[in-house]
Amino acid sequence: MPFATLEIFENEKTLQRLKTLVPVFHKALEKFRPLPFVGDVRYIGMVGAVELVRDKKTKQPFDIKERIGQKIFQNGLKDHLILRPLGNVIYLFLPLSITKSQLNDVLKRTFKVIAGLVC
Repeated sequence: MPFATLEIFENEKTLQRLKTLVPVFHKALEKFRPLPFVGDVRYIGMVGAVELVRDKKTKQPFDIKERIGQKIFQNGLKDHLILRPLGNVIYLFLPLSITKSQLNDVLKRTFKVIAGLVC
């Protein structure tokens, strides 16, 4: 029983499938970079982070009292997303079972939420 997860990974070819999804994920996250309040975009594997800043040129952060991450979280809920803010950084921890179609949908809606940020 302790190896059931590894058995599922093998049967569903999870790691092979992720080899094609990871580049799609990274490429899509790069599209967030030009947004006015995005200071940085980082990713590794199926984990991504979008840093929100008040001033893109100077990378001046939002004051923590502004609770920008919380605003993004609340706006995400309106679009049926649960986004994970840690301060001014929005993290995406996507399930390894996600399909390409689901991935594109989540990223499209996340982009919409972050692009709609009004300060």
